[in-house]
Amino acid sequence: CCRIFCRLIEHACTHSDAAALIEETVARRAGDLSRNEFAHFVVAHVMEHGLPQHRAIAASSVMESDFACTAQHRHGRFVVEALILHGALEDQVAAIDLLRSQADLVALSLHEFGYTAVAASVKSKARPGLVEQLSASAAVLQGNKYGQRVLQAVERQRNSPRLGATPSV
Repeated sequence: CCRIFCRLIEHACTHSDAAALIEETVARRAGDLSRNEFAHFVVAHVMEHGLPQHRAIAASSVMESDFACTAQHRHGRFVVEALILHGALEDQVAAIDLLRSQADLVALSLHEFGYTAVAASVKSKARPGLVEQLSASAAVLQGNKYGQRVLQAVERQRNSPRLGATPSV
């Protein structure tokens, strides 16, 4: 069933019947479905490939649930990551702000599953001050394998030419 929904999202979401089905069964219930072993694939797929209105509805639904807990969940982390990387810019900003208000980002960076949300936040265009905040905690992050992954994302962003860094010759 989940694969069928993913294919509908990819190929038929512009058809009115398919769009209504996706909205009613997935987007509006995204907060509940995001922690499900299989349904999280569909919700993440909506975030990446869905129509803008489906993405917005799903993003609201996910953020209205316990967002920081979802970010630390084995399956929910993929939905949070998809929201932060593929959501509308205003949803990305809202998601990152919500994470910052509900969780300590350094502690989340050290978490087995939570680090993916922080790493995605670092990659997002909606992350003012985040790289600096995490860099200031480099000593703590360096002592943990998940924190090291976040630091790698920070370093990739610092060295990225699109951020104004000068490429090495």
